[in-house]
Amino acid sequence: LNLHTGTHLDFPLHMIKHGKTSTNFDIKRLIRTVKVLDLSHLEEKVTDQDLMTYDLFENDFLLIKTRNSFENEFNPSFIYFDQTASEYIKNLGCQGVGIDALGIERQQESYPTHHTFFNHDMLIIEGLRLKDVKEGQYLMIALPLSIDNVEALPLRVVLLDTYEDLKSLF
Repeated sequence: LNLHTGTHLDFPLHMIKHGKTSTNFDIKRLIRTVKVLDLSHLEEKVTDQDLMTYDLFENDFLLIKTRNSFENEFNPSFIYFDQTASEYIKNLGCQGVGIDALGIERQQESYPTHHTFFNHDMLIIEGLRLKDVKEGQYLMIALPLSIDNVEALPLRVVLLDTYEDLKSLF
């Protein structure tokens, strides 16, 4: 199984020689509130202008829903997160982003989106399926496989929208 199969978390080693790996990753960073943004109307990419219409704050973690979630086969023209969007949320102090594509970026020379996030200790989740998730705030519980010293970890991501959802699990 390739570690980038399905929903997964990228680590800096994926793009940066001698970058951080999964070793000593704090799983608590993946159990948190998140904001799902519905950008399914976009045709090519997510830009800073698309994000400026939202109330985003320091420490936010964003999950980006696009038309990718409605496609059943890989589309090489998937919606991606461009460099302006990554710089915008980095400057806000966001903690990370998840997207419903198997890559956070495409057709960007030198992979500036990955580098912006990795150089500022921001998390990248790729391969989400958000088709049936409405825009809003959720509790995310994302559990990775426990594998040391790798550049990515497969994830199981669960979004809970109310305290009642959480209570119903027990």
